[in-house]
Amino acid sequence: MKTIHICKATPAEKNQWDTFVDENMGSFFHYYGWNDIFSHKKWESIQLIARNETDQILGIFPLYLIKRHCCKLLKSLPEGASGGMVIKNTLASDEKKQVADAFLTYMDKDLDVSYHRIDISENLTYEEDQETPVTHSLRNHGYHQIKTLASGLPSTFILPLSAPFEEKIWKEQWNGNLRNNIRKAQRQKVTVIQDTTLTYETEFIQMMHQHYQRMQTPSLSDEELHQRLHVFPNKTRLFVALHNNKPIAFLLCYYTPSTVFFSKLPHDFEARKYQTNALICYHGIKHACEQGYSYVEFGLTFNKNQARWKSKFKGKQIPIRHFQKRPSSSHCLYYDVMDHLAWNFRNRKSLWDEKDKIKKRLINQIKK
Repeated sequence: MKTIHICKATPAEKNQWDTFVDENMGSFFHYYGWNDIFSHKKWESIQLIARNETDQILGIFPLYLIKRHCCKLLKSLPEGASGGMVIKNTLASDEKKQVADAFLTYMDKDLDVSYHRIDISENLTYEEDQETPVTHSLRNHGYHQIKTLASGLPSTFILPLSAPFEEKIWKEQWNGNLRNNIRKAQRQKVTVIQDTTLTYETEFIQMMHQHYQRMQTPSLSDEELHQRLHVFPNKTRLFVALHNNKPIAFLLCYYTPSTVFFSKLPHDFEARKYQTNALICYHGIKHACEQGYSYVEFGLTFNKNQARWKSKFKGKQIPIRHFQKRPSSSHCLYYDVMDHLAWNFRNRKSLWDEKDKIKKRLINQIKK
């Protein structure tokens, strides 16, 4: 490959950028429109694009500069299981590595932004679930890969779709327990609709806030939740589970030409009683299959309970490939400490309830 030119993409290149994402198995979270959503957080967008000598796009690399706890964190990407670079599919492995090297060299030498830490998650696909040329390039440029647990966490689950749904997925792949849970919800007269006019937007936003409060994590603002429903009008679908005409669960789905991304699944306590989450995911998967999509991705999975539930749908578990580089260790240490303290404060009730178990683990660790 003769020449690789790296520069920052402009809003005028949005359509070219998104078309490249569609044609080269990028994730939904690589789309240029996320700039509009993240701008409400005051994050600085840095959208890098690689072209050859004939101005053909070879790759894209979205980054966001996040300022927290006196630390400047450069991240790709802040949302979703996939991030990092999307490189042209038709290139040979050595050419893909050249493009990745060009991006990383530009960041080291020419990027006019200062940062203390950079986090990069690789773009994940069903076919490329192992190391790629980008993996080797990141290591060669001094990035440290964060190890996954023995259980493969954190990870995502990707379900390949086959038609007809009833025969290939419902009968051949899903076991009796999952099918019975879905039937149970149907017998309890829980119905699922597609809210094409976003009639239930207010209820969705309220339930998202309740979900974050229950999880003891910071909630997204009303404006950002509104944006997540409206920025991609032709690539967004909201499923609503109703019981006695009252919404008890939602499923927010995002769409690329090949893949449906399950993004948000808020629910209330009534939904658990009726196995509503299984039912609403059933409708999301069935719709994706009937519309000719190839995959459903279940989003980030952090703990064993989430993994156990998602595995019922028979998707392939793919561990997150996450890399870090720390040009400033002191700032990063302060960031890590403050982040850890914030997590402990949010989860103080759970920690207090589990204090005896935590004490026992600490004693066992000291003995070792």
